[in-house]
Parts: sequence; C-alpha cells; structure tokens
Amino acid sequence: MQLINEWKPSACLRLMGFFLGLGLVFACSEPVEETSKLDKVVGPKTFFDLKGFIVSESDYLSESNAVLEKEISFKGKKERKTIEQVEWKKELSIFANSDINKAAWLDKYVVDSTANFVHYKTASPKIKTQSLKVFFDGNKAITKVEIENSTGNGLYDSSEWLEYDKVGKRYSIRRNQKVVFGDFEEIVILGEF
Repeated sequence: MQLINEWKPSACLRLMGFFLGLGLVFACSEPVEETSKLDKVVGPKTFFDLKGFIVSESDYLSESNAVLEKEISFKGKKERKTIEQVEWKKELSIFANSDINKAAWLDKYVVDSTANFVHYKTASPKIKTQSLKVFFDGNKAITKVEIENSTGNGLYDSSEWLEYDKVGKRYSIRRNQKVVFGDFEEIVILGEF
C-alpha cells in the first residue's frame, strides 16, 4: 500500500517513455534468422537428416494414398496382407528413430563419401545406429537408405538391418535377437508401396 502512495505520475511517464523508446529500437532492427529446434540443440545438421527425409517420405506416401503390401516372416511362418489406410509415419518410424543427429554423437561417426554415396559409421558399441548409408542418383536425389542398428546388454543382443528403397518403392526390416537362455529369433518385414 505504501508503494502505491509513493508512486509519482512523472516517474510513471518516464518509465513509459523508456519502454516506448526501447520498443522502437527493437522494431527498427534487422530480423534475426530463425533456427530449427535441432540447430538450437546441436548446431546445424552435421549428418544426413534421416528423420527429415523419412517424415517427407511419409507425408508424400500419405498424400498419394499409397497402398502397402506387407509380408512378415517369423519362426518359419509368413503372413502377407494389403493395407489400404496406412499410417506412414508410424509404419516408417523405425527408420526415423535411427537418426544420428544428436549433440553427443557429433564426434562419434566417421564419414566416407563418393559422388553417389555417403556412409556414416561409428566404432562405439553404445550407439544404436552403427552404420547409415545414403545413396544418390546422378542428380543428387536420394535413391536408397541402408541402416545397421545394434543394441544389447548382458541379457540380450539385438541387430537390425533396415533398407528404404525410394526408387524400388519398398522397404525391408530384418531383426535378429538372442536372449540369454533363449533361442535365436529372426523377424523379416518386407513392404512394397
């Protein structure tokens, strides 16, 4: 209550003038370039943007109402089905989840490249995505992505080989898993669209 009584109109006008002047300074300054959320975390993308590529492919497949012919092989049995209403982001999420653009991994990958190929490889067994290969055509358009994932601990070892073939309009997922005191298991998923 005492602060309100001590407040003088001239101080209020000076304060308003200060903020008005400050607003004018910022309003006339150059706009700041926006950065992506990933750039704020790790800086500019250092590696191939796998997640962005898969999201773009998912959007394209959704917009074009692509139908999926999917075959799953597990324990000697095969099942094939046609899916007309596909949730492509969910269907291809295993690929997007193999993205290697993480701040902690900036120095963990070795890059080998040619005109039509880029290969990212790590020697760290702690990183799930051990290898990412991106293939391009003569126009630098992406044609295929191959991924090798590996995880494990004292109880299990799991390996995945993923391939997304944009030109061939198909993908494949092969996953092997060995659990201590359990059997070796393999599942293979093939998708054509």
